[in-house]
Amino acid sequence: MHFSRLLFLFLLVLSQEQVLACLSASQERLLPIGMSEGCLVGLELRTYRYGKGEHGHEVHWTYNISLKGYNEDYTDYLITDLGELVDIPDQEIEKTLSVYIQKAMNLSLDLEGFECLQPVSKLFCDFQKQCPDLEIIKQKNQICLRTPSLKAKPIPIAFLQSNYTGDIASDYHAYFENYFNEHSVRGFDLDISSIRWYESNSYRLLVFHLGAGHIPGRADGKPREPLVKHIGLSEVFEEPMLHHGKGFDYFVLKEK
Repeated sequence: MHFSRLLFLFLLVLSQEQVLACLSASQERLLPIGMSEGCLVGLELRTYRYGKGEHGHEVHWTYNISLKGYNEDYTDYLITDLGELVDIPDQEIEKTLSVYIQKAMNLSLDLEGFECLQPVSKLFCDFQKQCPDLEIIKQKNQICLRTPSLKAKPIPIAFLQSNYTGDIASDYHAYFENYFNEHSVRGFDLDISSIRWYESNSYRLLVFHLGAGHIPGRADGKPREPLVKHIGLSEVFEEPMLHHGKGFDYFVLKEK
């Protein structure tokens, strides 16, 4: 076979592999539903994105879904495992998740002392270190959060600590250990993607998404309002995702 033909086929295969690799990313998300006996109750979504089709341009997802409770110290407990969804086309995510959100709501209503959390406001923050009422800082060789309206002092991110045993942020931990050495500060590469405020009768809740990965082209760097569709007491919206990205939700809770 002529050399130019071989070169063309090699570049074609390489370009397809690059498309698949760019679509390959993961997110671990938390959709708050309410509070029960001082614990946050929400849907935990562990998601993986990948490409399919002839050239790998078709976006598909795998979801592991569970209803969990989160204690004040960020330990969690399983309420109900809602199963795994495999090979879900991108355009069917909202319809698919709405069914599971409704299931989670129905289960949560039976929990002791349950009170609903209602969404108040949301912002995309374009992967920055600082967003309204939230900032990521390095303090005493660890990554901390500054949230003046909820906490007077900077607080460490529990999901990044060595003794954390939960599922959220597990993919980020694996990624960090593969690409950085022991001298790197875990979480130094994380930026803020979005922030969401919720309220119940007794609590205020801030949920935000932290992400790392390749940013092919930032926007103007200014916070902007997302387009959000509400489903019942929670909502489904497309969380921005970076190329080869790893991201996870974190939260700060305060009693009124």
